[in-house]
Amino acid sequence: MWAGKPLDLPPKERAVLAILIQKSPKAVSKDEIIKHAWYEAADVSDDSLIRCISRLRREIPEAQIEAVYGYGYKLRPIESINHGKMMAVANGPSDVVELYLHALTLIQTRTPISAGRALELFRRITMEHPEYAPAKIALVQAIGICIGLGMAEELSVNIDEAWKRLDEANALEPNAHSLKITKAWLLDVTWKFDEAELLYNELLKAEPNDLELLQPYSWHLLATGRATESTDVLRKVLARRPYSIHTRVLLARSLAHAGNCEVALQEMGIAAALYPDNPIVSSVQLAMLAKCRPDPSLIKQAMTLYRIKDIPPYARVCLPYVLANCGKPDEARQEIEKTEKASNWTITEKLMVASAMVLLGELDRGAKIIVEAYEQHHGWLPVVLRSPLYAPLLNHADVKRVFNSVFGL
Repeated sequence: MWAGKPLDLPPKERAVLAILIQKSPKAVSKDEIIKHAWYEAADVSDDSLIRCISRLRREIPEAQIEAVYGYGYKLRPIESINHGKMMAVANGPSDVVELYLHALTLIQTRTPISAGRALELFRRITMEHPEYAPAKIALVQAIGICIGLGMAEELSVNIDEAWKRLDEANALEPNAHSLKITKAWLLDVTWKFDEAELLYNELLKAEPNDLELLQPYSWHLLATGRATESTDVLRKVLARRPYSIHTRVLLARSLAHAGNCEVALQEMGIAAALYPDNPIVSSVQLAMLAKCRPDPSLIKQAMTLYRIKDIPPYARVCLPYVLANCGKPDEARQEIEKTEKASNWTITEKLMVASAMVLLGELDRGAKIIVEAYEQHHGWLPVVLRSPLYAPLLNHADVKRVFNSVFGL
């Protein structure tokens, strides 16, 4: 994570970034960078290093990686990239920083296998280097992501561990800005929206343009029924982070919540062009196309996606929704029945299938899933309850009770 932007970098780019962070604000020679990133490889050309630097500049445009003529490169610290946090990350052994950056990349893929590996690495760092606060904070954020995406049970994480790690990090860096942001995110995940709102307002007053803050704040706005405000915040983030996949997907969701379906599809088209093989992008785009421009040709794409195993649960089960929207209600019911019989059917998958149940008029079954998600304290439930896809369920007595409880009404 760099100033709130998920880093999706190959190993060499991560290694180059790591050494620039460690040495900042001093310049690092080309030979030292190459030795660190390419290890013992011989005959590494300047072009290879230039390509790495170019990608870093593209992914982190405000980082200001400067060329030092005839010598190498340096990372110039500036306020907008949160130099304090940057130095906190660098304040550890080089192998720890490298492992930390690698784990950050893994968690941002949002797949069960990668998320599980990231959790394992963060826990290893916190155990072997208990004084390294960035890993504790990242572990808390990773747990929050897993809970929010319904992978808590599968990956054996819980909110109590997140609060414990947050307290440990706070003991090392009392009242650090990034800790407060993480706390606000945890408050959202545990549906304590009023407390989160107060903390967000305090943080925004101090750092109104902090991307690390604006990203979770946009989710807070969406979860609390302010989709248009969420859209405005996310556009502000994307203006500086145009390649952030999760920001663009969340923007599309916010636009859809606000009723701007065509604009949402435009954003997903940009995301698909930037990340053509990303299953999360494919899933969200398929669901939105099925909603706004239903066409039987979408069914084949949804079936292909369904067969991929290591993707987030919610991405795999858009097939019933696509079938129901594209004029195949009987086939949609068959897929739902097939999914229900699976022994490893997660609550996240059930929530996604509930949207197809709504289309099929099976409101009691959909309501039952909402209640189950409520009982399991699913982190994504507030956004589901605000989604137009589930609006017919809000008239169901059981869902009304859930809605009032989640939002403290």
